Amino acid sequence: MFFGNFHFFSDSMGAHQYLPNGNLLVVVPDEGRVVEVTGKGEKVMEFNNIARSTRHNGHVENAQWVPLDFFDRIPSCSRLGSE
Repeated sequence: MFFGNFHFFSDSMGAHQYLPNGNLLVVVPDEGRVVEVTGKGEKVMEFNNIARSTRHNGHVENAQWVPLDFFDRIPSCSRLGSE
């Protein structure tokens, strides 16, 4: 699929979210990517879900952009880096 200059393919489970700034957050599950693009399709941000075991992108089922004040406190993970 083409969205301006942004190219992606998702035959199922793809998702998107319109952002307050007019951009679009696109989830491309089978490519393991979450991408924010402008209305013209220019890439602003890209997250690649790289699996440690294969060094390739793993499936991403969903993503959501939340405002900075969404959390009462910054989430943390005490197990981070212990795997």
